[in-house]
Amino acid sequence: QRGYQVQTIQLAIDAFPWEAAMLDGLDVIVLNDAPSDALTDEQVGHIRSWVETGGRLVLAGGASYAKTASVFADLSPVTVSGTTTVSDLAEFVRIAGKPLTWSEPFTVSNATATDGKTMFAENGVPLVVHRSAGQGSVTYVAYDLAMEPLASWSGNAAVWERILAEGGTLLPPKSANVVGPDNNMWELNYLLDIFPELTPPAYGLLTLLFLLYAIVVAPVLYVVLKKMDR
Repeated sequence: QRGYQVQTIQLAIDAFPWEAAMLDGLDVIVLNDAPSDALTDEQVGHIRSWVETGGRLVLAGGASYAKTASVFADLSPVTVSGTTTVSDLAEFVRIAGKPLTWSEPFTVSNATATDGKTMFAENGVPLVVHRSAGQGSVTYVAYDLAMEPLASWSGNAAVWERILAEGGTLLPPKSANVVGPDNNMWELNYLLDIFPELTPPAYGLLTLLFLLYAIVVAPVLYVVLKKMDR
């Protein structure tokens, strides 16, 4: 509804695309209330390499965060000790511009930010923390993403728009009515992200080809076309 081209796929661990070429096709991997300790060392290594080369890993789970992040603790931008509760989510409401009410305290993991940028917090409790890791990044989210009232809240998309925009993960909206150099550059960058083996030509080579065209090809074409009375 906001113009972004976003496709989400829910996968069980045994259905996950562990091959490197398939992981390269993913922009974001979200682990939420997931038993990451069930991953093999090889699988963990694949995700780490994917992050280092530009992927974005989101670690969430609320009360189950320790289970989710156990094998990625050194990548996480926070240290977590148990859980706590918050009675308000004013920052989320401000960003989304949508009312949010609930009757019981909201359980979140109790974290201390150790690296990166705290994007959202409530009464000193970090809710979303983002850090760079190699060419990629890791984002901590303090709550279980499937937990109400946020899971079905009408402002949830706006909050995640802001979260994914951090670090350039969220691709800009694509409009069929807008075509311009910025869109063309976005398309090129998008293709290079999908196919990292494609490398743009060096500027020196492009300059040489342009000079060759200007000095040799253009005059020859002029002479040929003049003789053809074109």
